[in-house]
Amino acid sequence: MNGYADLGTFVGITPYIGAGVGVSHLTYSDLTNVAYCVDGTTGADTGVCAVASHPGESSWRFAWALMAGTSYDVTKNLKFDLGYRYSHTAGGNMFGFDAATAAAGASGVQGKDNGFSTHQIRAGLRYAIW
Repeated sequence: MNGYADLGTFVGITPYIGAGVGVSHLTYSDLTNVAYCVDGTTGADTGVCAVASHPGESSWRFAWALMAGTSYDVTKNLKFDLGYRYSHTAGGNMFGFDAATAAAGASGVQGKDNGFSTHQIRAGLRYAIW
């Protein structure tokens, strides 16, 4: 849910600010690790010695945004809009333990992220039909 507030119109230019809150759904694909072995004497690559697959996690996360910008009245009904948007999605689970580690008693998740932030510059046209 987003809300915007116009700060007044001056010579056809209308600055605005906005904020929003909501949720975002993230899904990670499975992660596969491949370990390559090296001979201890010669240092030569001896090939793949282990492969582990970690199941991807899926979660709903809190998200919020702050916006600011300005619109310009091109005509009575047409406006050019230029704005900035910062948004952040909270951190959460990425992937679980591989099957061998889980069989040995590990539970929960093995990897987490710190969340995601984005900075956007947006430009566009708005047309009012009333």
